Amino acid sequence: MDILVIKCGGSIINELSESFFNSVKELQNRGYHIVFVHGGGPDINSMLEKFEIEPVFEDGLRKTTTEVLEIVELMLAGKSNRSLVHKLEAHGIKAVGLNGSDGGILTGDYIDEQKLGAVGEIQQVNTELFGLLFEKGYCPVLTPISTTEEGTKLNVNADMAAGSVAKALSADMCLFVTDVKGVLEERADH
Repeated sequence: MDILVIKCGGSIINELSESFFNSVKELQNRGYHIVFVHGGGPDINSMLEKFEIEPVFEDGLRKTTTEVLEIVELMLAGKSNRSLVHKLEAHGIKAVGLNGSDGGILTGDYIDEQKLGAVGEIQQVNTELFGLLFEKGYCPVLTPISTTEEGTKLNVNADMAAGSVAKALSADMCLFVTDVKGVLEERADH
């Protein structure tokens, strides 16, 4: 099975062009099953501003208190996900929006609860639902929200979530559609 994971940055969702959607449709026509993982940074920051909550970042990750997590999930699942699903469907691409915490799709663990709060990294991806959606010709559109084994929700960096999903699905490619200058990986050999 040919699988492609596409990570869309939150700041780019509203900038996606006709040619982007045409390319996705063409890849589907060639037999690719496509999963989208998306962020929502600008929407999250805008809502935090309305609630007069100052965004705090540590090592490029959003420090996530309980209050911040509620806003993160609201904006990812309620706005960014809805927007991307709507755009895909408007271009003839069958899509289903999913919260990563639904049905244990993304299981994670805290990176550093003291320093970052409810920020996690993916430990396991339940791929069963993806397979069912692929069989019916749907593109899953996934938020990067995971749960711990105990059921606590965690905010996960969308780039990292996309990589974990791609690995779990043995995807042929993982593409990053973003306006961020680069995705950096800390390596022990540097």
